[in-house]
Amino acid sequence: MTGLKASREIFTIEGGNHSFHVPRVLHRSDEDIFAGITAKAVEWLADRGENDRDR
Repeated sequence: MTGLKASREIFTIEGGNHSFHVPRVLHRSDEDIFAGITAKAVEWLADRGENDRDR
């Protein structure tokens, strides 16, 4: 990732696979997982917008 010039962040879905599904034993629904992903993406985008305004 050292060659990337754009701002980036890694967000891990604990226990998740390539489709973001987690084992049932974790008691998290797909809706809960996708809501968390969406919230994190919105937060990340908002932070990028604030950083752009500061330049």
